[in-house]
Amino acid sequence: MDSRDEAGRLLESMRGMQEQLQAVIAAQAEMTVRHDEGQISFRIDDSGFPGDYGRMVRDTNALVAQHIGVKMRAVEVMRHYAVGDLSIDMDRLPGEKAVITEAMDMCKRNLSAINTEIRRLATAAAAGDFAQRGDVDAYQHDFRAMVAGLNQLMQTTDGNLDLVSALLRAIAAGDLTARMDGDFHGVFATMRDDANATVAQLTSIVSRIQAPRPPSPPPPPRSPRATATCPAAPSSRPPTWKRPLPRWRS
Repeated sequence: MDSRDEAGRLLESMRGMQEQLQAVIAAQAEMTVRHDEGQISFRIDDSGFPGDYGRMVRDTNALVAQHIGVKMRAVEVMRHYAVGDLSIDMDRLPGEKAVITEAMDMCKRNLSAINTEIRRLATAAAAGDFAQRGDVDAYQHDFRAMVAGLNQLMQTTDGNLDLVSALLRAIAAGDLTARMDGDFHGVFATMRDDANATVAQLTSIVSRIQAPRPPSPPPPPRSPRATATCPAAPSSRPPTWKRPLPRWRS
């Protein structure tokens, strides 16, 4: 065999291998661009790559699909959490991917905790117990602000109802000088105005009851003619005949 022919075939094989590698690299670059553009479903067509080159392409597609699958599973779980469905958990991922599982678990724990806190305060308010407060220090950022806002709502309602209760106790004790004063808004301002109007009306009613009545005027004097004794008029009725009682002899 001519050594020149053998060297030529070797060069031709190397040229073919180079072309295949360049084609694989170009296909991977295209997939990178497509994914950067948001086409995460794009995969390399392995039918144009023979032998091990095709296996390289298929392995690349499988690797990308696996990473995309983890991402989409996390999105699916987060969608459930976003609408309040905390019944599902993130898959237990191995190795370094476990940080995704830990992050999703933390998200679920915090959402469950804030939900429990809100339910506890709502139940207490429905039962008339406005003295309950949420644990602000157990939360951070917007969750902390949410609990602080609920605490402010409970405190404001509790304080305003206490003022109304104090006013009613004063009225029950007979103190009609009590009033509900303060800077109130909305329904609390209406409660204040109605309570004060009620006390003012009661004060007016009691004042009218307690006011002394003016003395009655003396009767007019009678005239002499009216006071003179008139002779009795003869009776027009016939005299009544009475039968004499029988007298019994002893």
